[in-house]
Amino acid sequence: PQDLWVLGSHILNLVPLFTGPLTGCAATILKEKRPVGRKDLYQGDEGTGLIGGDRLHARFSTESGVPFYFDSIRNAGVKAGNFGFQLLGNKGVLDIRIDTEPLISFFPANPFFPQNSRPEWIPVTSNGPGEKETFPEIARAVAGHQAAIKDLVGAIREDRPALCNETDGRATVEAIMGAFESHRLGGAWVGFPLPVDGNPLENLL
Repeated sequence: PQDLWVLGSHILNLVPLFTGPLTGCAATILKEKRPVGRKDLYQGDEGTGLIGGDRLHARFSTESGVPFYFDSIRNAGVKAGNFGFQLLGNKGVLDIRIDTEPLISFFPANPFFPQNSRPEWIPVTSNGPGEKETFPEIARAVAGHQAAIKDLVGAIREDRPALCNETDGRATVEAIMGAFESHRLGGAWVGFPLPVDGNPLENLL
């Protein structure tokens, strides 16, 4: 659950750019492969509040009908390669990373029929697929939050909404709370906007 808060929030903020707003969620939180109960909860790091468990599996529905899956398992896999998400389609896979360069890579083949071809991953730069990157500091600008801070300052000075504004922030928090509320209800699907306020894990039995 801490991953959903700390790193997952960035992903949950990006996904709607491709799928449209998130409309609901079904999720389960586990500790050692059993559902998390109240006795498993504790105050998380980095101001996340009440959390628990060592793995989380969630399925979000979206306005476009494209489902989004979020899975996090503590100490599983290669940590350096897990912060991001992939868009799967009939014509290929778009791999989006938050803090490594290239930020986006494209695999130009149907992922459901990998035996039909063996293409290589194509880096996608600010100039397009396979083009040379002419913004050498792009990774630092994104991963180091420089671009976001620059946009926020510009929004204040120009009296305009920031690229990531308060509405986007609320939707991201609601998605996280939606996963917690679904787990509280035994993995049931919950729609957005949520009918409850606060952290649903506080009411976990």
